[in-house]
Parts: sequence; C-alpha cells; structure tokens
Amino acid sequence: MEAARCMLHSSNAPLWLWSESVKYAAYILNRVPSKEKLKTPYELFFRTKPNVSNIKIFGSRTFILDLGKERKKIDDKSLEGMLVGFDEDRKGYRVYVPSKKRIIVSAHVQIDENTMYSHNMENPVISSLIDSPLDPFKETDDNQDDDMDEPEHQIVNNFPEPNRQQQDFVELEAGE
Repeated sequence: MEAARCMLHSSNAPLWLWSESVKYAAYILNRVPSKEKLKTPYELFFRTKPNVSNIKIFGSRTFILDLGKERKKIDDKSLEGMLVGFDEDRKGYRVYVPSKKRIIVSAHVQIDENTMYSHNMENPVISSLIDSPLDPFKETDDNQDDDMDEPEHQIVNNFPEPNRQQQDFVELEAGE
C-alpha cells in the first residue's frame, strides 16, 4: 500500500485513481526480488523470469494513437493522458484520458517518462525553455546597452554555401 500511495501522490493523480495505483504497484512488486529469496514472486509462481521492459513511471505523460472512425482528416492523431498501469490480458498500457473521462487500454502509445502529466499542462517544450539558457529572448548581463553603435538585430546566414554541382543545377533551372 505504501508503494501505491507514493505513486499516487508523486504523480499528482486524482485520488479516485487509487485502485489503478494499487494494481500497478502490485504488478511491479511481483516482479521485484524479495528479501528472503533471490527470485521474484512471479518467477516462483510461473517458473520463468518476468519481462520488466514494459514497466514505466506511473503518471507519465502519454499519447495514445487515436484509431477512432469519427476522427476527421485534420483532427489530432493522438489523445493525451496519464499512464496508470499495464494490462496483461490485453497486452497494452492503461492510460487515463481526461478529455474522454475514461481509462483506455492501448498498445499504440508514446510515453514521455521525463514529464509527468498535468491537467493544466501547456506545451512542456516551450515552458521548459522559458527560463533556460537556450532562451533567445532572455536578457543577460552581457547584453546591456553599452554598445550603442552595434545594431540591435543582426542577420545571420546559417545556410551552408552550395557546392559547385549544386550551383550548376541551380543555374540550369534558372536558364530554362
């Protein structure tokens, strides 16, 4: 029960998902060696080593491929949700999708274990760059207005110079 409580609170999941966290904690603990024996409970019962490659972080941000027939051509191809477990019967991940208000089991998922799901989540890539050193708009002490002679914006050509064969091809296209 302690493992389930820790998973539930560390992921900031709604408390009504407690049964999912208990189920996933039991799934994980059955695949971890016990203190008395060097074998896992799963291994003692089934006499084979368990597959632990499918164990992911509870509460991770997860995207499910939307195979719905009602999806239009321009609609999103995935649903965003929170990972809440693994379903052995159907061989898929259990994902809580707030937009559908239900748990969906699917094997067609992309799991971002570095990001925990949040209901008020904005674009995590943009929000993580706001205070990072990679932020191009962040003012630093080096960028003070001491040098008034230099222009504020510089145009930088980041394109590589084409080699001679590419130049010939461009000239042929222009001559036609």
